[in-house]
Amino acid sequence: MALPMVHLAVAYKWANNNGNNKAVFYSPEFYLGAISPDAIHSRPNINRDDKSKTHFYINSRRFDFNAGMVSANEFLLQHSYDAFGIGYVVHAVTDYFWIRYFSENFPELFDENGKTIPELYYNDTDQVDYMLYAKLPYRQFMFDMMEKSVSPDLDGLLTKEEIEAWKQRTLHWFENECPSSEPIRILTYEKVCYFIDFAPAKVDEALKINENIIYQ
Repeated sequence: MALPMVHLAVAYKWANNNGNNKAVFYSPEFYLGAISPDAIHSRPNINRDDKSKTHFYINSRRFDFNAGMVSANEFLLQHSYDAFGIGYVVHAVTDYFWIRYFSENFPELFDENGKTIPELYYNDTDQVDYMLYAKLPYRQFMFDMMEKSVSPDLDGLLTKEEIEAWKQRTLHWFENECPSSEPIRILTYEKVCYFIDFAPAKVDEALKINENIIYQ
């Protein structure tokens, strides 16, 4: 899964590129939604099935795009297509494209059984996320927005306490030293920025295919 700064950057660019979504772009809850599927990590003793549920994986630990989008659309309907819900769904769709991007382009990140090698993946992505925090010109805007946001309760999915805990973690995470320090080998800053540049259009395409519900 992509790390917080990648999700925030893709969400920012997606909303900024859509003139009809200026209300979303200036909503604090949109940026909170863009990190909130990962708020499941605020819950003790989670397993992969817990994370699959918050990311709209359907009866599978791998994302079935069509089934996942049906579930995402139902989620948006339940939340009246509000800014938080849109940010939440943008996160889930971004993860789909992120997984496809690094799995198709960086085979060195996988072992002989096809599983991601955590020490390689997180060494690179941790450090790049810190670089994005330091370098993105719109980072302060996004963090100011998140600071103002109000955490909702997602019945049966996430509690407002879990979302708030993840929000606070994200807001203050980069005040600490990066947990990874080995030289970056595979997922460089430039390669992640390339993803951030092309992903918003892919997210837009995916959402428009599904009955244009965000664009009514």
